[in-house]
Amino acid sequence: MQGLGIDLKLIIAQVINFILFFIIFKKYLAKPFSKFLDEEEKKQELKEKTEKILKDQEEKMKKDIQAQKKQLEKEYEMALIKAKTEAKVYKEKLIAQAKKEAEEILAKTKAKLEAERKTMEKELNKKVIDLASLIIEKSFSELDEKKQKEINQKLLKNLKSIN
Repeated sequence: MQGLGIDLKLIIAQVINFILFFIIFKKYLAKPFSKFLDEEEKKQELKEKTEKILKDQEEKMKKDIQAQKKQLEKEYEMALIKAKTEAKVYKEKLIAQAKKEAEEILAKTKAKLEAERKTMEKELNKKVIDLASLIIEKSFSELDEKKQKEINQKLLKNLKSIN
């Protein structure tokens, strides 16, 4: 076989080396590598499950946040409506109070004006009487006694008929 370039010792040595390599590879490299691949595959599956769980939780949180936003918007609208209603009631109370105060001021002013009018009428009557007395005095001072008596008697008759 040497003529063909085949060396039997070399082939046997290579077969033994291959068998040894195969045993060592299988025992020391293939099993740990297989375990490593299995572990990596399990880690990948766990990672995918975790990602799925996280996505589900994220979607759930988004839905919760949207629901909370809607709830907050409803509460905000309710609070706004309530505030507007309270403001309207308060405004109406203020308007009613202002009207009441205006009416009181108007009544006081009318009473004051009436009192002033009465005072002015009394003063005017007093002045008219004083003026009439002054005119009568001046008129009587120029008349003689006989005419004064006649006028006085007519005035007394007129006063009796008025009463």
